[in-house]
Amino acid sequence: MTIQDKTLALIIEYGLTVRQIPLEKVSLWGYYEGAKLLKGAEIVEKDGCKFMKTVEVSKHAGKWMAKKSDEMSTQVTWNIKTDNLSDTLQEAVEKAVQSI
Repeated sequence: MTIQDKTLALIIEYGLTVRQIPLEKVSLWGYYEGAKLLKGAEIVEKDGCKFMKTVEVSKHAGKWMAKKSDEMSTQVTWNIKTDNLSDTLQEAVEKAVQSI
């Protein structure tokens, strides 16, 4: 059994919810001529409209979190301090299993 298989088996067995923090967050803001640009923003055109595009990179970008959750919706609340933040999915799952 590979490491990936073992990790998947733990997720299924303990009913864990997992999440990876996005590498970057891209936002498009409405823009009109003469408007003040946000810090680090650039003007982009999409479908004939102009927008201010900002890109944010979290210090935890690409890291994984895992926890036991009975929540059945997609609105699971995550906390970086308590939800087993780890560099790999395997580490996050192992921490979550130990904390159950």
